[in-house]
Amino acid sequence: MNWLANGNSMSNCSDAMVSFRIMRTIIFALLIGTVIGSSSIFGQDVDSDRATLEAAMKRSREITKDASYRTVTKVETGTSPTTKEWESYSSWRIENVYPDRTHFKYTSGRTGEWIGIGRVRYTRQQNEKDEWVQGEAPPPIWVNNPSAQIGLNGPVFKFYNAVGLASDAAVTVLRVVKEPDGTSPQKATVFWTFWFDKDGILFKHDSIGYNGRNWVRNTQMYEYDPTIKIEAPIK
Repeated sequence: MNWLANGNSMSNCSDAMVSFRIMRTIIFALLIGTVIGSSSIFGQDVDSDRATLEAAMKRSREITKDASYRTVTKVETGTSPTTKEWESYSSWRIENVYPDRTHFKYTSGRTGEWIGIGRVRYTRQQNEKDEWVQGEAPPPIWVNNPSAQIGLNGPVFKFYNAVGLASDAAVTVLRVVKEPDGTSPQKATVFWTFWFDKDGILFKHDSIGYNGRNWVRNTQMYEYDPTIKIEAPIK
């Protein structure tokens, strides 16, 4: 996506949302990786396969279909992928209404807010006292299901059932691990974990990767809410 940028704060907001779209695209795109067997650094993981994860994503997608939903995202940094002491970096909330309405707002770490309705963007810089600015920034927003898959060929991936993370027997937790390609350092490893509730609906996922300085964990919680409404803030 591209978003209207209006000053440094709006540029930051735009950058964050571009990062969000890229991260979400990569997360779901990597599902077509090749399966290989190995143990996970998380210890309690059990070997699984790509077909199991694809089936879980498909079931969630079929159940939720075009349901409006809210994504609450939290970004944290740590010293290792298994650290217990993650430090907060930033957070934001995104509400989505099909087919093309989205409302983004930072909730910590940075400031900025925007509403997208088709090709129209409404942005404001710092807080609720600022005036909204209307603009246009193609392409238009199209809301995607959280369980949407996007194909992308890539290096080898390993698939696991993260049984140690399941809060109870009704919750399924599946993990994808991207291993170094043989030329990259070990810290090129990336981890994606997906939580499905007793009905098979995806309600959480996180990704953990190294940014050159720290390990970064991006956690997203999904709330499916048919009452969400997104309207133009100014006429």
